[in-house]
Amino acid sequence: PSSLLYSNGTIGGIVNIVDNTIARKDFEESTFRLGLEAQTVNDGDSHDVSYQNNLGGLNISAAYKDSKFGDYDIPNGAVIHHEDDDHAGEEHEEELGYLPNSDSGSTAQRLGISKTGDWGYFGVSISDTENLYGIPFHGDSHDEDELEEEDEHEGERIFSKTDSNVINVEGSYIVGNSWLTKIDYQFRDSDYAHTEQHAEEEGHVEGEEEEDHHEEEPTTFTNDAQEYGAIFDLGNDSLSQKVAVNYVIEDISVIGHEAFINPTESKELTLGYYLSKELDLFHVDLGVRHDQISRNGSISHHEEHEEPEEELEEDHEEELEFFDRDINTTSYSLTLSRDVTEFLEVGLGLSSVERAPSAVELLMNGPHLATGRFEAGNFNLESERADNIDLSFSYSNNGLYAGLTFFHNDVNNYIYLMDETEGDHADHGDDDHDGL
Repeated sequence: PSSLLYSNGTIGGIVNIVDNTIARKDFEESTFRLGLEAQTVNDGDSHDVSYQNNLGGLNISAAYKDSKFGDYDIPNGAVIHHEDDDHAGEEHEEELGYLPNSDSGSTAQRLGISKTGDWGYFGVSISDTENLYGIPFHGDSHDEDELEEEDEHEGERIFSKTDSNVINVEGSYIVGNSWLTKIDYQFRDSDYAHTEQHAEEEGHVEGEEEEDHHEEEPTTFTNDAQEYGAIFDLGNDSLSQKVAVNYVIEDISVIGHEAFINPTESKELTLGYYLSKELDLFHVDLGVRHDQISRNGSISHHEEHEEPEEELEEDHEEELEFFDRDINTTSYSLTLSRDVTEFLEVGLGLSSVERAPSAVELLMNGPHLATGRFEAGNFNLESERADNIDLSFSYSNNGLYAGLTFFHNDVNNYIYLMDETEGDHADHGDDDHDGL
């Protein structure tokens, strides 16, 4: 139940990563770590270094990691190519010994500073993470008119680059009165960019077929968000209870040939409540969360006119259809637990978690070459809801731990990317799907 205070729409569970970059307690000693790693399967290596210490009353935490991995080695003949319709039923093995385009590399660095005291703590951290990785067997399709160009694209490499920059400000102020114990607060500013790019491998003549490859310019997906949050601890000796308030502003845009979504803005206001109390028969945990979400964006519709080929580029006009939608979601979770014996605990959990469709799921409308699909959203999507019940048994005795859980999960209005049928495709009329 307490996870509802920190994450919106946690249907699939959450991953909580605590790296202590902003220390909430003073470091008691200096810590220096150096790590080295090598992998033979891809001739890769990785090294990292980290340092933590309290200098002049300030807690300093710094870390750096760099990794480079080549293409993965695979058995000869592991890659089997299926021929097109002109050679139906034919297939051949490729004796490469490695998986092309499976290389990757990353660089991550972070720095955190904090100050603690009887009043609580305050800290600031910055982090920067860059990743580069190839996309093996990327989605690529050709219509009948493009089959003779297929050989020219065999050497094409598709790779992705991601760049994430995050600034965190967080702290805790101990109030210590009869009704308010403390206030935890945070601010996060995150800038994320994901670029999908094409590159010709060695042997490709630069400038060749330049006109036919103009569409292969990079596509960059950006997500810029600012998050403000506070948790008010109202607990006392008899119970634990917290109230959370959170506000997020998120801007999404795609720049490049595969701009399948126009710039969109989302705003989310969250109110959450958590209660934990020991009763005579059992221990109860309760969490309730309500989200008010606003999505603003548009969808481009292409209009074509019958004109000579040399004027085609001028005849594609975009008509924008604007959308503005407010969504309200409510989630709750209840757990009852009891110690049956000194070593055995039994728990019964009930939860109903609601997730609003994302801006991409609502407003995407364009070709996405990495997946080989023309992805179209649905602005009328309903919120996804997962209802769950579970019965768990936990055993602990002298270092021996065991757990057994029975659960039933029911998901309504599940949101997923569905391939359309020929009939569905015909409903799009003359929409240009760029061969996808």
